[in-house]
Amino acid sequence: MIERNTWHAITIAAVPSLSEVLVVVPTLGLRPDSLNEALTSIRGQNVAIDIVIVAPTNSESARSAAQRFEAQFVEDPGGLAAAINKGMELRSPQHKFLTWLNDDDTWVPGSLPNTLSVLERDPRAVVAFGWCEYVDAAGRTLWVSRAGRWAVRILNWGPDLIP
Repeated sequence: MIERNTWHAITIAAVPSLSEVLVVVPTLGLRPDSLNEALTSIRGQNVAIDIVIVAPTNSESARSAAQRFEAQFVEDPGGLAAAINKGMELRSPQHKFLTWLNDDDTWVPGSLPNTLSVLERDPRAVVAFGWCEYVDAAGRTLWVSRAGRWAVRILNWGPDLIP
């Protein structure tokens, strides 16, 4: 069984303020179909977004996806956290919001505008997270993570699975 995550809200951090949103997509380029699904879900949010794809230099599928989805391509420094950080380094002063989406995840339509709206209403907010559907290869929901306020508490001792 192949698992994909469908995000109902996203992890976003506010930074000092083209697009106010920068999305980093780390990938090894080994799952071109799921990468395309992830990028389609990003572009389908009806929000102006700058996308950075971080992948190995020799990944033709990731380079091709970057062209099709008007994303910047950056060489993977090695490791998921390093790839996300590398993409975040490309933020500019206009980017008010930063986030990432892994190549095997998707956003539900409207989740990004809803999340941005919530963050805009509270200028003290620096992060948002919500529900996450775990779905199988056929798109059937296996379970839903509703960590909510518990997410902050469990991050210290559990796996890094904050939706």
